[in-house]
Amino acid sequence: MNIDISRTGKFTYTIKDKVLSRGMRPSNKLPRNNEFLLICYGAVGKDNALVTLASFGVAEEALGFITDSFPYPQVFLLNDFIIFCGAQTIWELPVGADVSALTHVFSTKSPGGLWSVLDYYRYIYLSNGKVNVVRDPSSGTYSYNTDLPTAIAACNFNGQALIGGENIDSPGADTVLLS
Repeated sequence: MNIDISRTGKFTYTIKDKVLSRGMRPSNKLPRNNEFLLICYGAVGKDNALVTLASFGVAEEALGFITDSFPYPQVFLLNDFIIFCGAQTIWELPVGADVSALTHVFSTKSPGGLWSVLDYYRYIYLSNGKVNVVRDPSSGTYSYNTDLPTAIAACNFNGQALIGGENIDSPGADTVLLS
């Protein structure tokens, strides 16, 4: 790969369509230089494409309220909301709403690890490995939930929550499937 760098230090590098169409590297175990993208800043995946936050009406400068260092803010593009997480704060923006609708919805007492999110439209489950926070679909309020396992990883698998963590409340299991 040859990149021409001007005396000012500026350069332009065009990513070929082939590389963009492959998207992000699916696993860290996959070697580099295989035409997958490695890092993505300022964009999220939507409809099998990378789109910038600006396309949702959110300028990166608008995220200045989250002052935690890397890897924050974490951005989750859900069905009905865009969720922004700092180490101890959660902010919510309805999809399609103006950035002025961005609302601080919850603060935790102590930080955990990276946030994992499960999206069930108006019901949202978040966990940072220390605490669980859920969004009540009726009232829209966020609160701690001690009835559900605390996750360090979570995904929606065919409508069921698959949650993994170190201290799952199931004897002898590192992963539990909730229905």
